[in-house]
Amino acid sequence: KVGGMIYFRGEYEGKAYEDKGIITEIEINKLLKYNYKSSWDESEDIPENYLPITYLLEEENQMTKLTVLQGSKSQE
Repeated sequence: KVGGMIYFRGEYEGKAYEDKGIITEIEINKLLKYNYKSSWDESEDIPENYLPITYLLEEENQMTKLTVLQGSKSQE
């Protein structure tokens, strides 16, 4: 749901993490966009410190192509 939270939890090199994001756009089976903040990022938890992430799904030669764009404010 647009405006909803998305979480990524796990362990990396023995250290637990919980990253989070805010969903900004969804098109079922086509697109997911969210703004992302790493739990290891020590900057203030404000919207300006979140980075945009985009997942695009496209049919190509009877297969599904996944394109991931991340980290550029120009994506917004």
